[in-house]
Amino acid sequence: MKKLLQGILILSLFLCIPNIKAEELDNIYFTNKNNVSFTKFQYDTLVDALGLYGVLNMDIKAYNDLEVAMMDSSNTKVEVLEDYDVVEENNNTGISTLQTLYHETTYKKLTASTTCKDGYNYCILAIALQWKKNPSTRSYDVIGTRLTNTSFYDDIATVSTYMNGSTGSLVAQKRTSNGRAGAVKLSNSGNINSISLITHVKPTGRVQVSYQHAVKEVTQLTALGFDFSASGMGGVFGYPDRYVGYYDDMAGLGLVVNG
Repeated sequence: MKKLLQGILILSLFLCIPNIKAEELDNIYFTNKNNVSFTKFQYDTLVDALGLYGVLNMDIKAYNDLEVAMMDSSNTKVEVLEDYDVVEENNNTGISTLQTLYHETTYKKLTASTTCKDGYNYCILAIALQWKKNPSTRSYDVIGTRLTNTSFYDDIATVSTYMNGSTGSLVAQKRTSNGRAGAVKLSNSGNINSISLITHVKPTGRVQVSYQHAVKEVTQLTALGFDFSASGMGGVFGYPDRYVGYYDDMAGLGLVVNG
């Protein structure tokens, strides 16, 4: 099966090993402040996919949700592809893939990845926004996904924030049958590091992901006043016309999901 992948990092996971806990890892390279440990390979791979702060602040729930423990150099293949490269994927029994797309601007980098494992009925969708420079406007930003020809596997939708070196997860969420998103209040001072969303989708169809930064002061109610729409900002956030100019309209990312 061929997939058209633009400017992406592909990690193919050949999974035939049992789940283990972070503290059971051999050859631990790095342990973060949440006492979550990584081998050097896992550390390097996840920094590429989720950014440094995503690794520095990952908690055990995110570690287990992403099933990091099964990633090692014997079962994970990493390729950096040029624009419009075509990847041939081998779908033999036991092979799974983690594909990562990114869109980058001067201030921030949006990453979306899907991990689909043979024998599982779902794929893990991870969305991460890394701030490279601190924004001047600090109001309610939104991060989310819209589904096409697929559905959510369960109720999991974890939004995490990393600001001023601290982890948080208290954000307002909006959920429908075809979309999930969170409205995140950026801290009024200090560093804005990264914001992520993890959810589970069925292994078919397509997901569109987006992060929109508020360029004006908005309320939480305004931030959540969207519909999930293909014609919306980033292909996800369909705001009423009266909200035009409230957000930066950053481009989104689309991924085909195949287990």
